[in-house]
Amino acid sequence: MTGPHVTGPGVASLPEAIRHAAAQVGLSTQGATLIRLGENQIWRLPDRVVARMARPGQESAAAKEVQVARWLRQSGIRSIEAVPVAQPVIVGGAPVTFWRELPPHRRTDLTTLGRTLRRLHALEPPDFLRPVEPFVRLTERLDDAHLTATDRRWMDAHLADLTRRWDEVAAHLTAGVLHGDAHTGNLVQCESDDEPVVLDLERFAVGPPEWDLVLTAVEHVTCGWISHSDYQDFVAAYGRDVVDSPSFELLLGIREFRMALFACQLAAATPEFQGQAAERIAGLRGRRGARPWTGWKVVP
Repeated sequence: MTGPHVTGPGVASLPEAIRHAAAQVGLSTQGATLIRLGENQIWRLPDRVVARMARPGQESAAAKEVQVARWLRQSGIRSIEAVPVAQPVIVGGAPVTFWRELPPHRRTDLTTLGRTLRRLHALEPPDFLRPVEPFVRLTERLDDAHLTATDRRWMDAHLADLTRRWDEVAAHLTAGVLHGDAHTGNLVQCESDDEPVVLDLERFAVGPPEWDLVLTAVEHVTCGWISHSDYQDFVAAYGRDVVDSPSFELLLGIREFRMALFACQLAAATPEFQGQAAERIAGLRGRRGARPWTGWKVVP
């Protein structure tokens, strides 16, 4: 989840769906202010409550986020806190959830990320978590991307190859609790204490711990965004290096494919990202030599 911890000013009309949802669970909306307006609407309500309205059809995902938040806290791992009301509340097909707003905070460091992932991966998976889906909606995203015919054929073939290889090895990999998008931006520390808080719960799943670890590895190995020293701090904190895993090359390839496709999606809506999309596809296609591919830049 990317909404409940975000702060900032905003002026807009509070959707009636949020107003009705809050009334159903006894929460006030007086003086509500907009935090973020995008794929999800995020609003600040009185008493440090944040309301998040997702798109229609996202009921199960919203319910899982609330379950994960409560389960994590019961398991001794601090996360964003769901308000103790019956939720999600469905209004007009759209799920609305309510969260406690975090105090001032900052993103954490790689050592803390490594330690937290080690604790998370050691937990017994709850029954409500489903297996990780590395390729979910990627074909649809390819359809939405603006690719040349040649690049589209190559991306289709590459995706098919990655999928085949995953199907061959997935059943043989150790399965545990996964965050799904484990980077330092999704683990923050509040100014009032040093205990890290886990954010962005929508991708929690069951699968190989390497799926979480490879996200940091790709930032070091593929992109060069993380120095060797900082990466070794992460490895030491977690207790092992995913680069040594037999599945590393495959998982690295899947993460790189997803990153390239994300840039393509951005480029379809905003021309300024077209160069970055082309650069990432060039890297995948072997046109930029050995990693790290320094042309891969951070995008929103």
